[in-house]
Amino acid sequence: MKRSAAGKLIMKFAGSTIRIVLDIIFYIVVLVVMLRAVKYAYDFTYQIFGSVSVAEAPGTDVEFEISKGESTMEIATRLENMQLIKNKRTFYFRTRLKEYNIIPGTYILNTSMDYETILEIITSSDGAISEDGEGVLDKKTEGEDSSKEEVTDEASDETSDGDSGDETSGEEKSKEEKKGE
Repeated sequence: MKRSAAGKLIMKFAGSTIRIVLDIIFYIVVLVVMLRAVKYAYDFTYQIFGSVSVAEAPGTDVEFEISKGESTMEIATRLENMQLIKNKRTFYFRTRLKEYNIIPGTYILNTSMDYETILEIITSSDGAISEDGEGVLDKKTEGEDSSKEEVTDEASDETSDGDSGDETSGEEKSKEEKKGE
């Protein structure tokens, strides 16, 4: 009988120990899940209200066209696929919360732009290079093709001098203005 009493005591002790260990494991799992949920919620909220960009400056310029009748979620999905934004849902919520009115057109966006800058560009007609996706962009391309050799030579001269190339863009504009007259 002493063995059975000792056996009962051992079983009771083992059962209590297992229960304590399982409780500790359960609370650790709950804590880890809660921490991940809080981190996700913080990141999601920060992307809606904070300044978030995909890449560091200077980034990469991307031509982005918005068609008439396209939904905000479709635009957000394409922006995410082109790696201009991090998360289409946070972009969508930001657009809806601030009640932006997106204007169809063709825009030049950069991967280093934050959500606010992208929204400022696609909600103002000043940001569009073309209102209907044609015309202005085609004229710029034609103007660049006709003076391609001159621009290349000037750009290489300015690069060797250490200039930023701002003079070339000003000269191109004045050439285009002269051609328009």
